[in-house]
Amino acid sequence: MPTMTEGLEKTAATFANRKVLVTGGLGFIAGHLVNRLKEWGANVTLMDARSEYDGDLEYIQGDVRDYAAMSSAIKGQEVIFHFASILGVERIEQIPLDVMDVNLGGTVNALKACTEHGVKRMVLTSSSEIYGEPRVIPTPEDTLPSPVSVYGVSKLAAETYCQGYAQQHGLNYTAVRYFNVYGEGQAQEFVISKFLARFAEGLPPIIFGTGEQVRTYTYVSDAIDCTLLAAGSDKGVNEVFNIGGAETISLIELARLIGEISGKPMEPEFREFGDTGVREKGREVFARIPSVAKARSVLGYRSRIGLREGLTRTYDWYSKNA
Repeated sequence: MPTMTEGLEKTAATFANRKVLVTGGLGFIAGHLVNRLKEWGANVTLMDARSEYDGDLEYIQGDVRDYAAMSSAIKGQEVIFHFASILGVERIEQIPLDVMDVNLGGTVNALKACTEHGVKRMVLTSSSEIYGEPRVIPTPEDTLPSPVSVYGVSKLAAETYCQGYAQQHGLNYTAVRYFNVYGEGQAQEFVISKFLARFAEGLPPIIFGTGEQVRTYTYVSDAIDCTLLAAGSDKGVNEVFNIGGAETISLIELARLIGEISGKPMEPEFREFGDTGVREKGREVFARIPSVAKARSVLGYRSRIGLREGLTRTYDWYSKNA
């Protein structure tokens, strides 16, 4: 099998001059993907519901729930990266019906438009949330899903629709399940960015529960590597891949590591589940650790950025930009 570097070089050549649409293109992970595609010479169009965009790419302001807007944006494209979704623990608890409408309904619109216009590949960005509290650790892709949040339910349903369109209409899709992606530019509603913001303010990080929950965090450039390898490979057609880093850490250890990197070490402040704006304990997953054996064997994926290095890069960015 080729090395990952060789695989990425081949994938870059595949995307050169290719017409690509990225929905939710102003989002965190999507923005990093767009930058990589630009470097590779792809012809990228962004679609997002937000009005503010001052970049140099073609931009379509539109709502993925509007089929006419989706169809118009997708017409003439070769590859679709479908990122558009509502996410974030606090937001999804507040507007569950909107979550289903955007995350599932928007995906169905994308699938329908891709079929209508003969798009070659659609890449669905999914989530480790579909597993809920997994029965197997590390968790492979064929583990029985058991989502505990509306976000996880919406992503599982979106994947199921992709499978249906592949079987009924011959659409080629790839689904990637992200595990706790972090990095420069992430909004302050996720655990690492929240910890960074607290340390930057000279305040202790807040942990809900005991802090013994364990996660595998994925630096954003690693997530982009694997996403593009999956999207550019014939072996990725109608397949699902976990995307995760190589290191597992508890929340309390993560907080201490970020404190060490920041030069402002402080012990975390612990709070109970169910406090304002936080999901109930019954919806908290204790262990979220992926098996990336499939991505490794099929795509040649390897995580290149260790946790300390990724956190250091992210902290440096937040120190300058937050």
